Amino acid sequence: FFFRKLLEVCLRTLNNTDHHTNQISVDQLILRRGQSFKVTLTLTKSFNGDLHPLVVTAMTGKTPLEEEWTMSRFSIPDNVEPSTSAKGAWKMELDKSSLTSKGITKLIIFPPANAPIGEYTLQVKYKDEEILLANLWRNSPQV
Repeated sequence: FFFRKLLEVCLRTLNNTDHHTNQISVDQLILRRGQSFKVTLTLTKSFNGDLHPLVVTAMTGKTPLEEEWTMSRFSIPDNVEPSTSAKGAWKMELDKSSLTSKGITKLIIFPPANAPIGEYTLQVKYKDEEILLANLWRNSPQV
């Protein structure tokens, strides 16, 4: 795998503070729709989105479907076409503090304000490898 470490311990703490949900829980990631959150991927090699796009899929529910707005694919560079029936597209950008030459890839993910409420799973595809990130909304994410 190209990923050595997928999540930082501070993921929940940082994002819950940014989303003003840290008084609800510090053990679970709780986000507000329409407000960005951050994920750091540490790759074993440098990241170059022009050579190898990074594609993330956000999914919720038992049978996620783009047509039902319970699944969304987005990428760096932004070249994934959203479903024509999607009412809101997720977006992602590379944080300026990323050290891509060292594989430290910091992502800022923007869920739409009208995203369905639920527990989401994120799947990352990079260089033909698919990695399922632990359910970020659960207590002890296992990767």
